[in-house]
Amino acid sequence: MFGISQTVFATPFTYSEIASGDLGQFLPSAKVFALAPGDNTVSGHFFQTLNGSAVDVDSFAFTVPTGDTLTSITFEWTIATIGNVTGANVIFSLKGANSGAPTLAQSSNFSLRPSGSISLFSTVIPEGAGTYAIANNSLSIAGSGNTTRWDADYTWHLTVASAPEPASLLLVATGLFLGCGLASRKST
Repeated sequence: MFGISQTVFATPFTYSEIASGDLGQFLPSAKVFALAPGDNTVSGHFFQTLNGSAVDVDSFAFTVPTGDTLTSITFEWTIATIGNVTGANVIFSLKGANSGAPTLAQSSNFSLRPSGSISLFSTVIPEGAGTYAIANNSLSIAGSGNTTRWDADYTWHLTVASAPEPASLLLVATGLFLGCGLASRKST
């Protein structure tokens, strides 16, 4: 008689570069993560050297299921430096996941020093069902010395809320109606 939503039993998505492999730099992403209601996380590591010999940039795509809403995106990180690092900055964007898709929002150029956490893209969130991507638009480093480098371990928190399904709303409404009817009978 009453249907139970599959999203009720969904587990938030977790991805770790350490366990599952490096994220790519370019979009469209080879990795498209299916999010579920709750706190979905994507963790990894990226870095940049001052002398330009090495850089690691991570981007990824994700889907928000029909009936669900992306309610917040938070980026948290811990940075370590080698040598004389005087600046370590990054810019991210939220966009459609396909090549050439429009940018929905771009973060300001913010410093990774010191370690911290920042809520991003609040000008366009909440967002409904669809496929999106987080692109790492720019990394920068300032300092001096041939071995100067910064490394950051990070976690993206992608929070998804599920809208109640019509069957669930009907069940609640029926319970309220029956409860009010019983209360009315007892009072007479």
